[in-house]
Amino acid sequence: MARDFVCLYHSYLDAIQALGDAERGRLMTAMLEYSLTGAAGELGGNEKFIWPLIKAQIDRDTAKYETQCKRNSENGKTGGRPKKRKNPLGFSESEKSQGEGEGEGKGKGEGKGEGEGKGESPSGSVSRFAPPTVAQVAAYCAERQNGIDPQRFVDFYASKGWKVGREPMKDWKASVRTWEHRRDQPAPSAPAPSGRRPSFAEIAAKLAEEGRS
Repeated sequence: MARDFVCLYHSYLDAIQALGDAERGRLMTAMLEYSLTGAAGELGGNEKFIWPLIKAQIDRDTAKYETQCKRNSENGKTGGRPKKRKNPLGFSESEKSQGEGEGEGKGKGEGKGEGEGKGESPSGSVSRFAPPTVAQVAAYCAERQNGIDPQRFVDFYASKGWKVGREPMKDWKASVRTWEHRRDQPAPSAPAPSGRRPSFAEIAAKLAEEGRS
């Protein structure tokens, strides 16, 4: 692909210093013709010794120019690299889509009764446990009519860092049902009193009587 210009480098000055005006003119003409048509014409003076160096530089410049033109053409066909659109809040479209997907997933998981808060999403992936509010516990206890105090439940596990034993809690509703089960179990009966403890004199008298018999 022919270019509309030829690069003249300052380094050429040293090479053409010893040439006459006619030789410099023929060299300049050869540069223009070669860049335009690929043929340099006839060089009959000392310029023919310098021409191979200049010709090699023109070839390098031309190859670089053609590579850049080809790259620009390919980018133009694909419309260039699309820029990420941003909404007024400054989020990119990918970030916005991700946020909307998380919101939809959260909305779909709400209001499913006992399936809520078990640590797994509908797709089977493990979700992060979120401690319930007193209102959520109260609503669940009212639904099950178990009579558990929701404030006491929340305060109890909050003081333990929402852990069951040494393990982090995964399902607060299951813990509510555990409290419910324990509450329904009868309390263990107290052992019957063993009566008055005998005195030392009584024990001694009993031993003496056993010795006589």
